[in-house]
Amino acid sequence: MLSGFKDLDEVTGGFGEGDLIVVDYIQLLESGKPLIELKKLALELNLPILVLSQVRRTVDYRKSHRPTINDIRLRHREQASYADKILILYREEYYGKANESHVNTAEVMIARNTTGQTLLIRLSTNAEEKALCFHDFS
Repeated sequence: MLSGFKDLDEVTGGFGEGDLIVVDYIQLLESGKPLIELKKLALELNLPILVLSQVRRTVDYRKSHRPTINDIRLRHREQASYADKILILYREEYYGKANESHVNTAEVMIARNTTGQTLLIRLSTNAEEKALCFHDFS
């Protein structure tokens, strides 16, 4: 599905230039190994590509609902190795287990980072605006 694009205009469908390409819901791409093709495309166009994915439903049935790289839904598990960075969002409040200090917060886990360290970042959430915001929790 992705192979054969000649330039950015063809990728964006004529919407013009940008600084980032976002693929929402990678599971809908029909290609056999879309992350490999997206990685090639990013290198060819010299643009970052943000790929969104669901996690497996098994997360809902575990004692710890915090997702890991292995929970990302990919047809071919080795595709995750093509990602330079993997960020995983988690909201304890979604599972109804949030104590007072975790209400209106989300965690961003940098689970893979080929150019730096992995870490955990806590953000505050704003449900009204559907936004994540940096916040000093100290």
